[in-house]
Amino acid sequence: MKLKVSILLFVLAAVQLSAGQGSSYPTDEPFVFLSSGDFVEDDFSGEFDTTVPPPGTTTTTQTTTTQAVTSSSTTTSQNLLCGVPAVTPMYVRKILGGREATPHSWPWQISIHLDGEHHCGGSIIGREWVLTAAHCIGETNSAYIARLTIVAGAHRLSVNNAGRVVVGVSWAGSHALHGGENDYYLDDISLLKLRVPLTFTDNIRPICLPNRGESPNVGSTCYASGWGATKSEADAVEGDGSEQSDPLLQISANILSDADCALAHDLQNDSPDKFVCAGRSGRDTCEGDSGGPLHCLRNTGTWYLAGLTAFGDACGTNSVGVYTEVQRYISWIQTRMRTYG
Repeated sequence: MKLKVSILLFVLAAVQLSAGQGSSYPTDEPFVFLSSGDFVEDDFSGEFDTTVPPPGTTTTTQTTTTQAVTSSSTTTSQNLLCGVPAVTPMYVRKILGGREATPHSWPWQISIHLDGEHHCGGSIIGREWVLTAAHCIGETNSAYIARLTIVAGAHRLSVNNAGRVVVGVSWAGSHALHGGENDYYLDDISLLKLRVPLTFTDNIRPICLPNRGESPNVGSTCYASGWGATKSEADAVEGDGSEQSDPLLQISANILSDADCALAHDLQNDSPDKFVCAGRSGRDTCEGDSGGPLHCLRNTGTWYLAGLTAFGDACGTNSVGVYTEVQRYISWIQTRMRTYG
C-alpha cells in the first residue's frame, strides 16, 4: 500500500511540475505575434545573441487572443488573429506599375514620418512594436528618434480618416551588423518601440512574424505595398512635383530562387540567403516604399511578414525587388522586445 501511495505522489508531483513550466513567465511580457511557439537562435543576432525564453504571451497560428476591436462606428469584442485583415485584400497582378490597394486591407502597414513627412514604410508586429528597414532609421540617438512618428490606420496620407492615429517613437534599434558602404543593405532591419500602445481596430492590426525557416516558395506570389514613388526619377516629368503616391499602392511579385536573386543584384558575396527577391516585369517597389512589408499568405489563410523592402534597380521596369528576409532575425527581434519592453 505504501508503494502505491509513493507512486501516486510521484505522478502528482510530475504533473504539477509539467503544468508549471508553461506559466513561468509573467503575463505582462512584450506581446509579439509569432506563428509558432518555438524559439530558435538567430545566426545573425549581432551584439545581443543570447538565446532567451519566449514571451509567455507568444501566440501560434491556431491560438486566438481576444481584443476589444473598435471600428469607426462601433466597439466589439472579437477573436483577433495576427495576419487577418478585416477587409480582404485585392488579389491583382498588377509602387511602380502597381495599383491602389483596397482601403485598410493591409492594416499592419504603417507610414514612418520624418519631420512630419512620409519617409518609409513599416509593419505592426505588436501593440508597441513596428518593424522596418535599418536604412530608413539612420540614427538611433534621442534627437533623431524625436523626429520620427508613425501613422497607422491610414489609406490616403493626405486624408485624416476615422481610425487614423499618429504615435511617436520612444526607442529605435538597428541590427549591429548593418552599415558601411559595402554592406549598406546587409542585416537591414530595425525595430521601433512606440510611445503609446496601439489599440487594434479594423484599420489597425498586426501581421504574423514567420517561423524560423519559413520562406515563400520559389515561384509563389506575394504582395508588397507602400506609399512610394509611382515613377522612377528618370521617368518623372519635369514640373510634376513629387511622384510619391497619396493612396496606399500594392504590387504582386513572384518569388525568385536565391541563385536568381544573387545574379539579379550581384549578391554572390553579400549573403544572398539573407534576402528574398521578388518581381514582375514593370512592377517594383520604389523610393518611399523602403522598410515596408512583403506580405505572403499561408495555406491557413493568415498573412506573414516574409520580407522588408530593401532595394531594387532604379525602381524600374523589369526590376527585381530585394527584401530583408525576416525569418532570419526572429531571435534578434524577440531579444530586443524583451530587453527594451
